[in-house]
Amino acid sequence: MSETDELAQLRATVEALTAKVRVLEDQVEITQLVAQYGPAVDSGSGEAAAALWTEDGVFDAIPHLREEGSPFVPDDLTDLTDLD
Repeated sequence: MSETDELAQLRATVEALTAKVRVLEDQVEITQLVAQYGPAVDSGSGEAAAALWTEDGVFDAIPHLREEGSPFVPDDLTDLTDLD
């Protein structure tokens, strides 16, 4: 293999690894957001829960409740436990 071929292969490997790292970083950020939302809601901290949402956020985890937009925070956070 020529030096040019080796360099091209190394560049391709670095690009592939960079893409994989980006995916992993995104997954970690999403996991951290999900992990923060439950405690914020459970503690009744609407401000903390609202801070985790974006303008295009969608809450679709409970069959009886679907909300879109930012921030999705029920007026009374206990409403989420009264859906039975």
